[in-house]
Amino acid sequence: MPAPQKKRQYIPVQSEHTKVRSQGRKRELNAPLAIGTLIVLAVFVPSSWGWHYFQVSLQTRTILARARELVEEKEFQRSLRFFQQYIVTQPENVDVRIEYAEAMDEVGKANPNKKRNAVNAFARVLGMAPNHLKSKIRYAELLMQLGESESALKTADEILDKQTEHAAALRIRAIAMLDRGVDDRASPDMEVRLAAEKAIR
Repeated sequence: MPAPQKKRQYIPVQSEHTKVRSQGRKRELNAPLAIGTLIVLAVFVPSSWGWHYFQVSLQTRTILARARELVEEKEFQRSLRFFQQYIVTQPENVDVRIEYAEAMDEVGKANPNKKRNAVNAFARVLGMAPNHLKSKIRYAELLMQLGESESALKTADEILDKQTEHAAALRIRAIAMLDRGVDDRASPDMEVRLAAEKAIR
């Protein structure tokens, strides 16, 4: 007796018309989704970045305002922390670095052990703004106070190269030369006497 034949599963044949219609439906469903996604990204990404920038900018302005308030209140030591936080986010802001160095200088006046910190702060300022005269003068004065007469003399000479009669620079130069006791360009006594005379005129 012959074995019974297995029935083949019926698989409907998809016509070309049905395929095209099906593919068309897929494109119709995906296109709006893709366009919608692009629109959301185009709006959301710039908005998120702008909001983040606004928040950071607001925070840094608040930090700087607080640092300046503390300086006005003569709370120089406390102001340093806020200046430092601001400088971390805005390291190229020379004006704020000058304010920070001046606050550090005030701290050094009350605590001589911290004068070196003020010297370093002014050195950073001059690295960014080498012609800032007020910072340069104070930098030289601090160097003298720390006993670094050679560096102070060099700084004073840099100022005098551009402003030959600058009183503060002449004074620093005279004191530095007295401290050193020797000058390469002329006899020590004569050079010191001339510098001292100019400084006290």
